[in-house]
Amino acid sequence: MGNSLLLTAFFFISTLTTLYTSSKLDIITRREGRVDDNKAEVLYLPSGRALELISFGYDHAVGNYLWFHLINYFGKHYNQDQYYPWFNHMCDLITQLNRSAKFIYEFCATMLSWEIGLPEESDKIINRGLDVYSNYWRFYYLRGMNAMLFLDDQEKAKDDFILASKQPYAPNFLARIAAKKIAELENFQVAIGFLSEMINNTNNELEKKALQEKLKQLVYDQGFVEIEKAQKFFEKSYGRKANSIRELRDAELIKGSITDPFGGTYYIDSQTFEVKSTSNLPRSKFLATGGMIDKKRSKSRK
Repeated sequence: MGNSLLLTAFFFISTLTTLYTSSKLDIITRREGRVDDNKAEVLYLPSGRALELISFGYDHAVGNYLWFHLINYFGKHYNQDQYYPWFNHMCDLITQLNRSAKFIYEFCATMLSWEIGLPEESDKIINRGLDVYSNYWRFYYLRGMNAMLFLDDQEKAKDDFILASKQPYAPNFLARIAAKKIAELENFQVAIGFLSEMINNTNNELEKKALQEKLKQLVYDQGFVEIEKAQKFFEKSYGRKANSIRELRDAELIKGSITDPFGGTYYIDSQTFEVKSTSNLPRSKFLATGGMIDKKRSKSRK
């Protein structure tokens, strides 16, 4: 009985959404002569008013329907242009309708910060999740990472790490982070640990793929930073800059291997003494801006 009701609801929702979309497409086509892809995409996304018309008490079912649409939407744009103008709006609707699915809050919040560049909107999704699951450590952890890495709010980050560490089933590493002063935390190491933890604990292959790329970018950036730090120590000690990474190793300022995750090789330019890599990929602005994303280039609409 339950399955048949769910199937009926999904069929009803799909039919109404299709009819709603088709009529809108016809109107715009008659008025403008054509419909661009972005307009066509958003027509499949009901407004709040349309959502009221098609839900009829099946909020959870409608939320699931939109969730599958969100995954398809994200996958399409991740593979094509990495521009997601309606992702935030879709997440907002889905988390209003389906308030019990932790994985939806986590996916939306993580992608809004790390892939799309809207950490403030990510916080809104997390806070909505905390209204339902006030003792779930991962939501405090996500919000703390937003504050530390994207919003440059160190006090809020500290508070959230402490709250996360006190929740049931919180992993031990949270207590170690909470015990340290924020100034003592290495942003790269904290961020790499965060991404590694998220990658290991998600079953969403799209989320995993996006986070793996961010992790590679972080490791790539970290390589530059470690060599540049060694170069500064070398210059202070010897009154000149090192000509090569080998020279830094001989001075025991670099220990272990520093590997470019994109397959290139780090080197010091003999003319400018800048640290470069043969992969020739740009560095992110992680340390310079206090976050992974340049807010001026956000990939969504609020």
